[in-house]
Amino acid sequence: GLIYERLAPLAAPAHEVVASGGGLVRSRVWAQMIADALGRALTLGGESEASSRGAALLALDALGLPPGLAAAPMGGGELIVPDPLRRDRYRQALARQRRLYDTLVVEPP
Repeated sequence: GLIYERLAPLAAPAHEVVASGGGLVRSRVWAQMIADALGRALTLGGESEASSRGAALLALDALGLPPGLAAAPMGGGELIVPDPLRRDRYRQALARQRRLYDTLVVEPP
């Protein structure tokens, strides 16, 4: 929803959304909800310790040591495709969320 809209412009133009973590990887229903809400295909990560792996790769990258982030892509799993009907419902909910956010949060100039 709102967070993805803010982060997407910072990602590569042809980026892939990869879901990692126990809840998303173990629950097909939860992963489908995320794909529907984002309106984007979602790849379930194949790593059992994605957070630890990510921290180690960031440390290696910061030190300039191989393999580096680009050379060590995360293994992909099942591709979850958004359902267009459910996507429309989430889009309507996002519009309500955006109005609420704009009412409650004042952005600094």
